[in-house]
Amino acid sequence: MISLKDAKELAKTIGSTLLATDVRFRRVVYLTDHCGSSLVYQPAFALRHGSYVLVFTEHHGYHVYHEEDLSFYAQYEDLLIDPVPEFFLEGLEDQKVAPNEY
Repeated sequence: MISLKDAKELAKTIGSTLLATDVRFRRVVYLTDHCGSSLVYQPAFALRHGSYVLVFTEHHGYHVYHEEDLSFYAQYEDLLIDPVPEFFLEGLEDQKVAPNEY
């Protein structure tokens, strides 16, 4: 069984190796406790270690939560959406599209 102290020590070790340029910071971490309070960390990422959720933020250090204290937790990646390639758009400028016609 992993103790809170061990989880915090691991989080501190990992946190001390992170750089602001780490691509994992392109994520958003959502946490909700059993009382309904919600936390959103961005930019951030989370890792699981035993029954603990370790959250690493770009500007606010790390946070450690026990899974039993949370009713919900998730992370989502902030995906960069690429523009439509130009070759798909060639010739479309002459076509008229009526409103609500997709």
